[in-house]
Amino acid sequence: QEYQRCVKEIAITTEFEVKESKTVRKLALGEVVEVLERRTGDGDTGLSRVRCRAVKDSKEGWATLTGNQGTPFMEKAAKLYYLCEEASKLQSAFESSSADTCSVGAGEVLEVLEGPREEEPLETLRVKGKTAKDGTTGWVTFKDLQGNESLKKEKVLICQRSIAFTTTFDIAEGKALRKLDV
Repeated sequence: QEYQRCVKEIAITTEFEVKESKTVRKLALGEVVEVLERRTGDGDTGLSRVRCRAVKDSKEGWATLTGNQGTPFMEKAAKLYYLCEEASKLQSAFESSSADTCSVGAGEVLEVLEGPREEEPLETLRVKGKTAKDGTTGWVTFKDLQGNESLKKEKVLICQRSIAFTTTFDIAEGKALRKLDV
């Protein structure tokens, strides 16, 4: 999975060729997208574009990474994760009145699948995520009516292969504390 962050406002369009496409919507500064198709250079204009999905609302289309004059519109970004600061309920649908699917405890990591999105007419922000513990997906309240945030953005390292967790940097000198599994 590859993610990009918007560093200069740019549109998501319906087609690779800018001249032949319509605007889906504009990406806001700092907004994150998931890359669905690898970078593709446009021979005529020199634009570097990707097919992507906006994390905020799942809108899909083509976005420009670098303009024909070398202007960067997007930069590489990490996948979004939140750490639950207090116990919350994961719900089956976006609406805060939907059925609970499970509880998310304080200190639990939530992988962001979509959002945060604002729930109307209430000014509540909700995030669709997947729990690290058992992979349950659903919606959780990110910011309530009083402006209290129950999640905070967190950088997370993911173990991709089994490896020994040692007491020192040099594996030959250190003592194995435990094995980290995938």
